[in-house]
Amino acid sequence: MKAQTRLAINGPGGTGSGLILEKIVRRVSSRFTIIKPMPQLDPQPGLRLPLGFNRTSFLTLAALLVTILFLIFRWPQLAAAEWNAMARHPDWWLHADWLLICLAAFFIFCTAFDAHPRLDISTVAAGMIGGAIIEVWGTRAGVWYYYTHERPPLWILPAWGMSALSNERLQRILMHYLPASWQEELLTGRIGQPVWRWIYGFTMTGAVAFFLWWSRGYLTHPATWVVLALIVSALVSGKYPAYAMSLFFTGALLGIFLEIWGTTRHCWNYYDGKTPSPFPIMGHGVAAICFWKMKSVYRGLGGYFFAGRRAKAAGGSER
Repeated sequence: MKAQTRLAINGPGGTGSGLILEKIVRRVSSRFTIIKPMPQLDPQPGLRLPLGFNRTSFLTLAALLVTILFLIFRWPQLAAAEWNAMARHPDWWLHADWLLICLAAFFIFCTAFDAHPRLDISTVAAGMIGGAIIEVWGTRAGVWYYYTHERPPLWILPAWGMSALSNERLQRILMHYLPASWQEELLTGRIGQPVWRWIYGFTMTGAVAFFLWWSRGYLTHPATWVVLALIVSALVSGKYPAYAMSLFFTGALLGIFLEIWGTTRHCWNYYDGKTPSPFPIMGHGVAAICFWKMKSVYRGLGGYFFAGRRAKAAGGSER
């Protein structure tokens, strides 16, 4: 093919000016030709990997323990409050915060189980970035406040990352026990069956309407509309509706226990004083979908960027 191109450009005589023109055409095409990455067949990478503990489980567990120790030494009053609540009673097991202990054990298990650092880092990062946006809005607008009166406290951001990671682990574990036909619908149903599209559309429309009703007293705050725009932009795409609903379900399920613990211990309090407030439970499910869509956008942009870099590198190697 290259010989035919040179022959067509140079002509039968094979002049040197034709070779120069060929190089110019290659350089221009390498700069302006967009090579699209291969379409992704699953909602996100790693969903078909074997489920279980692996060689990196202990490394990720060690990283989690280092993070916990850092949080304890950086904010010792948080750990001291829980410790003192138990230590001053001889029958400490009756006064222990067993819900917190179970949540911590669940997070530790989810960190070590089915660990894939390259994939997990993106999930934790999406949870922390998305959680930061949510926390800045909620605490600055006055929708909720923390007992430390920080707006927001920095120690809550790793909790968002761990919550995002634990939610996806829980989704994978539950998906493993579904019938094979359901699993294939979750993994390959990019457009989705009509029933799933209807369920997704109805549920997400209801979630957005519920958000507007729940935050109706704060609609004059600009950050409320920024958060609403980000939520709608993430939910408007109906790709993989069955998988999205599975994330929503596990996120809301995990949110029940997180919100019960946080509001009954008054670690954070909502404007309505309810323990828990109704929307945040659903909000954890919506956040799970938003974190997944955030990673999809990142992978899409990265795919175009690296595809362009590979195209330029290939063009340079041919020269």
